[in-house]
Amino acid sequence: MINQAYSNGKFQFLNIMDIECKIPITKDEDEDHHQYFDGRRIHRVPKLVRFNKHNKEDYYAPKLVSFGPYYHGLPELGTAEEFKHKVLTMFVSSSGKDKQFFYCQIFKVIDQIRNCYVGVPRDAYDDGALAEMMLLDACFAVYLMKIAVGDEEKIIHFCQHLGLSVIKFAFIDMY
Repeated sequence: MINQAYSNGKFQFLNIMDIECKIPITKDEDEDHHQYFDGRRIHRVPKLVRFNKHNKEDYYAPKLVSFGPYYHGLPELGTAEEFKHKVLTMFVSSSGKDKQFFYCQIFKVIDQIRNCYVGVPRDAYDDGALAEMMLLDACFAVYLMKIAVGDEEKIIHFCQHLGLSVIKFAFIDMY
């Protein structure tokens, strides 16, 4: 659960999974965050386009991994969801920063993130759950990009955990 409080209008206190973030917020900085949201939205693909002519297979439904809230939590994507946590741990350990740093960066723009998804109720995810989803998804997207450019260590790591046969589905789902 996220607790928000303000001290003299200068700091925003956020708490997620026993991590406290003190993010200095200035008036100029707050206005800068609006540059990340220019009114664009992430829409679901219309049913007419998603399904084949017999309405049997949803071409746009992820087969291995979800990105964002539209398909998040589907049981058939659970294996990749668990793997995202391992990828996050790798990402954080190689960054020289802690998880708190990344969560704080996401919390700065959490409302803009929430506003991007059309058809997802604002209360579907609390700030902590949405921030965690975004961090896991972002780390996994970076991980896949490293695989795409031939990072052998990441390719071997992926194959050890999910198998070579499903690597193409991870890329299809991301695209």
